[in-house]
Parts: sequence; C-alpha cells; structure tokens
Amino acid sequence: MKLVMLGNILMVASGLSVGMAQPGTAPATLDEMLDRPIPDVYRGSTRVDSGDLSVQGAFALALGRASLPGGLELLKCGEAVPRLLILPGSTVRAALEQIRKAQPDLELKVSQDGVVKLLSGSGHADLLSTRMADLRLSDLGGAMGSLRQILDAPEVRSRIAYLRLQEKTPELGFSPMPKPGATMPPPNPRVLHDTSVEEALDIIAKAGGANRIWIYEEDDCVEPHTFTISFPVR
Repeated sequence: MKLVMLGNILMVASGLSVGMAQPGTAPATLDEMLDRPIPDVYRGSTRVDSGDLSVQGAFALALGRASLPGGLELLKCGEAVPRLLILPGSTVRAALEQIRKAQPDLELKVSQDGVVKLLSGSGHADLLSTRMADLRLSDLGGAMGSLRQILDAPEVRSRIAYLRLQEKTPELGFSPMPKPGATMPPPNPRVLHDTSVEEALDIIAKAGGANRIWIYEEDDCVEPHTFTISFPVR
C-alpha cells in the first residue's frame, strides 16, 4: 500500500483503487470516494437538519449518507467537542476538511479496503493498537456483539486493566426494522489472527455494509480514564 503525506494528512495515493467493488463495477479510487457528494436526507417532506453537529455526528452523517465505511478516533482531555455545520451538497472531502478544522489534530487515513478514517495525529490510542493473537467473531453482521467479543479478548482485557480504563456505555442508535416477511441473513463468522483492535473494527465496518462507522472516544483527564466504542446508526 502506497501512502502519501499531504501536509499533515496521511492519504492513500489518489490513483490507487481501494475498497471492494460491486459485481460488474471497478473499485473506487480515493479521489472518487472523497469527491462523492453527500445527499440530502428527507423524512416525509422534511429535510433532516445537518447543522449544529458534533464532530462525531458530522462524521457519521457525512460517511453514512455517502455510503462509505469509516472510523473516528477522538482523544479528549475533558474539553467539550466542537460543533459544526455540514452544508447540503458538500462532498465527503469538504466535510472531512470541516471536521479537521474543528479538530486540527485529526489525520485522514484510508485503509486498503476503503475504510475512511480520521485518527489522532498527536498519539494513537494504546487500546486501538492492542493486538490479539486469535479472535473468533461469531457474526460480523452484529456490530455490537462483535465489539463485545473484541473487548472480551484476553489481550484487550489485560490492556484495559493496565491502562486503568473504564468503559462507558455508548448512546444507542436505532437500526431499521426488517420488513415483514424479510429473510434474515445467515451469520457471518470470522476468525482473525494477529489483529489489532483497530483492524478488527475496520473489518466489522466493511462487513456491515457501506455505511457502518465505528467511533472510539477516550478521555484521560478524568478519573477513572474512560473510553467508548460505538457504531452510530445513520
């Protein structure tokens, strides 16, 4: 994988195809992904407001509406997260630039599999870098169940204890109810070896469809130090 530094943005070279293509289509290039417009969303006849959003909300909205999987890492020190506006008709690139203006320490990274991430440039979270020798995920289709299996891995439990972290329960989102008579997909198990927590989260994001996003938040200026991992629904 070829990476290019543009300022303090870490990016996959723009000519590289990333992600998994739909049958009969070519994989999207990085530029095609970032230049994808963010469509307006309507509920009935009312436009869903995209103003006064948190960094987390803006990231989930931008990538969710553009049908891109992603990940966001926020390392906080007790401070409030800035609010911002995503203008209708913006591209993913423009939205990410707005987020980075609000949180200048974030760097853009796109994985080889097309997971668009904003990660801390001032020091990656130790927990995300923790590697697991063997991890068995019973169903990638269930994000929160898979997350629990990650957090229950012996290496992760040991690291959480060493770092004196306490897990905070994320706010719950709501998944669309299946239509009457709809066939539920079969379980999608996966066995991973020598995988970091971040890499496992990326795999869950990719397996869950084009608009699944993970968010990692850590606050190390409160006692006890806290962290949250969530998969917001957009």
